[in-house]
Amino acid sequence: MQEYGLYWSIVCLILAVYVLVKGVTAAIRRRQLGSDSLIPPPAYGIAASMLLTFGLGFLKLELPWWGYRAVFPGTAFLFFGIIYMIGRRPLST
Repeated sequence: MQEYGLYWSIVCLILAVYVLVKGVTAAIRRRQLGSDSLIPPPAYGIAASMLLTFGLGFLKLELPWWGYRAVFPGTAFLFFGIIYMIGRRPLST
C-alpha cells in the first residue's frame, strides 16, 4: 500500500512543477502581450501549492507537528507572489 502512496506522491509533485511552470509562462505572456486569460496566472501558484502539499502528504514524511501546517501557507504565498510579480504590468510613465 505504501508503494501507491509513493506513486501518487510522484504524480502530484510532477503536476505541481508543471502547473507552476504553466503559471509562470502565463504571467510572462500576460506581461508581454497584455492578454488576459480565463484563469488568472496567480491561481496557478495556488494550485501548484495544493498539489505540492498533497504530494508531500502521500510521502508520509516524519515532520514535526507544525511541518504540514507550514507547507501549504508558505508555498501558497511564495508561488502566488512570484507569479504575481512576474505578471504584473509595468507602470506607464
